[in-house]
Amino acid sequence: RFCQTMSLLMQARVPVVSALDLAIRMIRFYPIEEAIRGMSEAIQNGYSFAASMQAYRIFPPRFVSFMRIGEEVNKLDQFIQNQAEEYQ
Repeated sequence: RFCQTMSLLMQARVPVVSALDLAIRMIRFYPIEEAIRGMSEAIQNGYSFAASMQAYRIFPPRFVSFMRIGEEVNKLDQFIQNQAEEYQ
């Protein structure tokens, strides 16, 4: 659900921090909510999307690696969409 939500918001060009804040409202699983709050704070402090995820074990290393690649090639929204489809 996190991937689907983030994918839709990012494709709509919602800024990442705003998208994370909206995702928190849609996800009702406390460990992910906590991770998203932490990610939002880390991004506001200058960390990348993938680096902010890496601090939370709830996100598999493979997933974080894909997000890092998505950032590097400036296609994070597409990489999140691909992961949303894979984890469905």
